[in-house]
This record gives sequence, C-alpha cells and structure tokens, in this order.
Amino acid sequence: MRGAISELGKALKSPKLKSLTWYRNPIGSVEDMNLFTRALSQSNALDELTFMWNSNENAFQRTKLNDDDAVLIAQSLGGNTHLRKLHLGNNNIQERGMRALYEAVNDTSTLNALSDSNHSCHLRGLSEYLNLYAINSDQDSNGLYTNRICKIHKLIVKRYRNGGGNVPHLNTEMRGGDSVLLAPYLMESVVRRHDSFQKRYNESIECLLGLLYELVKDWKMAELFSFR
Repeated sequence: MRGAISELGKALKSPKLKSLTWYRNPIGSVEDMNLFTRALSQSNALDELTFMWNSNENAFQRTKLNDDDAVLIAQSLGGNTHLRKLHLGNNNIQERGMRALYEAVNDTSTLNALSDSNHSCHLRGLSEYLNLYAINSDQDSNGLYTNRICKIHKLIVKRYRNGGGNVPHLNTEMRGGDSVLLAPYLMESVVRRHDSFQKRYNESIECLLGLLYELVKDWKMAELFSFR
C-alpha cells in the first residue's frame, strides 16, 4: 500500500491527471493515511477527487477518513484552487473534521477570512447540517468570483438580520485612518452583491435598503464628509 501511495504521489504531480477515484482500497495504518493526504496536497491539476467505501471488516474505522485526515485536507484547500469536486461520503468524519472542511471554504469569522476562503471546491458527502453542498455550486468560468460574492453577501445579510448589524464588525475588521475611503466602495458592493445573488438564485433578499441605510447612518459617513 505504501508503495502504491508513493506512486500515486508521483502521478499527482502530472498536470494531465484531472480526476482520481479511490474506491474500495483500504488504507490500514495511520502512517499510510498521512502519506495519502500529503500526496493529495501536492497536486495542482486535480479537478475531482472521490474517496469512498474504503473499509474492511478488520479495520473499519481506520481505513476511512477521520477528523484528523479531514483537517489535513482542509489545510490543503487553503492553497489549492484547482480542485473542483471533492466526494467524501461514507467516511468517519465527525463534527471537528466537518467544521474544518466547512471553514476552509466558508470561514465567516471576518470578511477578510471569508474572502480568502476556497471558493472553487464543491464538497459532497458530508453533513447536511453544514450545507456544504451548496457553498461552492457555480462551476462555470466565473464560478470562483460568483461564489465569493454570494458568500460575502449572505454573511452581511446574516449580521444585519441577527440584530447586531454590520457596523461593529466593520469597525473591528477595517481599522486605520484610511478605512473611511472604503465606505463608498462598500456601499456600491452591497448593491452589486445583492444583484449577483438575485441573478444566481433567482430570488431577492428583502433587506437591501436596510443594509444601505445602516451603512449611511452609522459607518464612516461623518468622517467621509469631513474630507475636502
């Protein structure tokens, strides 16, 4: 198995390898599984990976991907924008691993973290509780850009609707004297992101004016109009 994984690592370096299915090939040790996940992280050309039903009766839990493996894969997604589809059904990934994968593609801790998330990889086979299948769903030539737009729009809408609003977050995430110069661009982006969301999902979020009013009323307007 270790020799096979080593050969796989060499093959994954080829720009010609676009799709890989690892199916019913049990990996029996922690060391071999770590080697497998490291081999996957080396590929810059792989578009689709399927890892399913890799268990046997004698080593049922270990031969499936677990939380530690999911964390390693999530880390590799931070710098891999080539992988378009990742199928991880029928594995032993629990809440910690699912959360790591979710945050790799949808880190909502800050706007910058969300912008830097992976917007290209479509994840399948995990919990519907995290709604991973819907995070990166647009795979056309403009998919990465559209996914980022829609995720940021959903975050600012969620902050607005939860009652706390966006202003406290913006004051924390956009500090410095030059942040006032971002105010017009942010208001413009709210409208642009709303329009993109509406076009993609064929539905409108009925709080666009509320979002704009919040920004005009409470964020950087006094400072902006003090410029001459």
